[in-house]
Amino acid sequence: MRTSLFFLLILTGILITCSISQATLLGPASDYTVFLFGDMNVWESDSEGRIAVGGNIIRMSNYAIGLKADPAQYS
Repeated sequence: MRTSLFFLLILTGILITCSISQATLLGPASDYTVFLFGDMNVWESDSEGRIAVGGNIIRMSNYAIGLKADPAQYS
């Protein structure tokens, strides 16, 4: 019984730590809905948050950006 309780406490601590640090695992990418290192070629879609493109936007047709993003931040 004591071993089971100890195991449960350790597992709970690990799960809480993982859920808290999940956003920090992505680093700066966690602030964006789309975070690309390369080129972007999209159509007939949208991104409700911010996007970051490391390469070129080759084609963006009927694509909305930042529909639910904070207007004070760049999208």
